[in-house]
Amino acid sequence: MKRLLTICIMLTAIALIAAPAFAEVQNVKVSGDVNSGGVSRDGYNLL
Repeated sequence: MKRLLTICIMLTAIALIAAPAFAEVQNVKVSGDVNSGGVSRDGYNLL
């Protein structure tokens, strides 16, 4: 019984610590675009 109570208290403490950090992350806005490029080559003669 004592072990179960300790686990419940620890889980509650972790949840209370993590809640403000989660709220902070929700307010982040990211703008811009993603550019990607590539190069393709054919006909390598490796012999």
